[in-house]
Amino acid sequence: MKRIIALLILVILSTQGIRNAQSGSAKPIRIGSVLPLTGIFSAEGSEMKNAIELAREEINEAGRILGHTLEIIWEDTESNAVGATRAFKKLVYVHAVPIILSGISPSINTLLGQEIQQSKILHITIGPAVPRFREPGPYFFSVMGSAADMGTELANMVIEASNPKTLGFITLDSLLGRTIQKSAKRAFQNKGIKIVAEAWPTIGKTDFSSHLLRLYKQRPEVAILTAFGNQSKLILEQASQAGFALQKSGWYAPYIDLLIKHVTPDVSAGLAGVTLGVVQEKYKNFVNKYKQRFREVPETMFSVYAYDATKILADAIRLAKSTDPDKIKDALLKIKYLGVTGSKSFDQDGMVVSQIYQRLFFKEGKLVKFRPCPMPPWCKYIKYQK
Repeated sequence: MKRIIALLILVILSTQGIRNAQSGSAKPIRIGSVLPLTGIFSAEGSEMKNAIELAREEINEAGRILGHTLEIIWEDTESNAVGATRAFKKLVYVHAVPIILSGISPSINTLLGQEIQQSKILHITIGPAVPRFREPGPYFFSVMGSAADMGTELANMVIEASNPKTLGFITLDSLLGRTIQKSAKRAFQNKGIKIVAEAWPTIGKTDFSSHLLRLYKQRPEVAILTAFGNQSKLILEQASQAGFALQKSGWYAPYIDLLIKHVTPDVSAGLAGVTLGVVQEKYKNFVNKYKQRFREVPETMFSVYAYDATKILADAIRLAKSTDPDKIKDALLKIKYLGVTGSKSFDQDGMVVSQIYQRLFFKEGKLVKFRPCPMPPWCKYIKYQK
């Protein structure tokens, strides 16, 4: 009788173990995410969170990672440096996550460089890269191309579309803004284009009248606007209200999709620029899945880069067969990922090897594909799109 009871207990325990395994009771892989969920960049942060969540659900539904489900602990940057630092430290020292996905500005990432080195937590940032990103050490990776390359791409667009003789900049005084302007300015000067004005408003400023006056007194043919969030809206509104008009082709902007949630159709009309590229067919599929899951369409490229960053991380954990940051960082250096954002691989400093871009144009409050003028003599002073 005792043997029969023992066998029954063994069968029950074995059956329960199988059920537990099938139900995913293995310890989940928990990572952290730091995003601007409140504050001036909450709209962009919300899209990034949704995209990461969509990728997480797909990963878990497709067989998990090494048999483990992926879970994410969310922290809010509050769209400022103090909030971002507090959120980062909470994930590292309270939740003790091995990996962090972040959507924070280059300036804040740079401030956290020492923390990243000391904590040895794998940090994957979903934001524009700057030269100083090569300093935090081997645990830091960026899934976006450099802001310097963005400046060069924007300059190439302006030269091809407008070919101005004079040009002015209005740039928020930040690490990102200075990196973009430095490379764009070099590209313009190499083509003999004269920079007649440079205005540097500070982050948080709301009155741009003096900066706009400095810009327009020099009568540039084209102006480059590097501003984000509500400040981009205020600059364009105040320029319009003051009756300032450019002689030739109006405004251009880097990361132009970051303006769409802030500017209104009346002030965005005629604004063109460059943003991060995608593989169009794959992007359409991503948008359809996003829309089905969240009942809205993503408007910024940062959402799809957050999606791909999560998929890249999952692939690296599988390749490493571990959640040890040291093993994952080594795996990331071997990754060759082809996703919605194109081909992604990393150099020895954790920066992406290649980046694709796209040119867009505001039309009736929406971004459409920018096309060069088909008849230059007759549309010299306008932007043309299909």
